[in-house]
Amino acid sequence: MQVCFFSTGESFQGGAERCQEIIVRHMIATGHTAHVVLQKPCELSERYQAIGARVHHLYWQHLQTLANPLHVLKYLFFLPIITIRLALLLRRERIDLLHVNEILDFQGLAAARLAGVPAAVFVRIILPNRLIRGALARVARLLAHRVVCVSRAVHREVFGAEGDTKVCVIHDGGPDYHVFDPARVEP
Repeated sequence: MQVCFFSTGESFQGGAERCQEIIVRHMIATGHTAHVVLQKPCELSERYQAIGARVHHLYWQHLQTLANPLHVLKYLFFLPIITIRLALLLRRERIDLLHVNEILDFQGLAAARLAGVPAAVFVRIILPNRLIRGALARVARLLAHRVVCVSRAVHREVFGAEGDTKVCVIHDGGPDYHVFDPARVEP
């Protein structure tokens, strides 16, 4: 099986990146081919290559704030570009499953639909804006084949109390304090 991991992480300092690396290592150890798509060459590129993953760099703008109109415009400009570029990569590499490491990168889900590839998305955060949180929940339900929440609190706040077989809960272990370096955290 060929599994592609789509992630905006650049360093091994966060829990999302640590958990994704564990999954990538497991996939490789069990005989699968792991592809990792990152925004640019970074610390994680080298780490994934060292464990045998195929690393692809496709630039996209990650949405970080709605308060800066120029940032939002740049994000909207790159949204269709990355969606199409990722869909083409998924087809070219004959990917069997796309793993989107964070719901904010939902363009990965759209690319998977365009390419005809099933996708799973992790939901790790509870966004403060209720409208955006609700919109992302609807997008995830619509486009993902499986939605994985990292806690019951995330599930309740993002998806509500209603039952949905597409949405499940696992408990994420958080950052590994043996590799976490507080001096490298950006404010």
